[in-house]
Amino acid sequence: METVFSKSKMTSKGQLTLPKKVRDYLDAKIGDNIIFELINEKLIIKKYEGIEKYFGTLPVNIKEKDI
Repeated sequence: METVFSKSKMTSKGQLTLPKKVRDYLDAKIGDNIIFELINEKLIIKKYEGIEKYFGTLPVNIKEKDI
């Protein structure tokens, strides 16, 4: 895992801009969902890769006997 260090200033509404280095590392695009996970005082930021990316990848006509 590459180390990426950047900083961002919080607005009065509590909003942050993800620095370009971080956006590039995550390959984050407009409209992507980002997850913030706090574990033992460490903040983990991830691009959300939800189940939606798998839509359309399974066969449509799955029968009970095939499971």
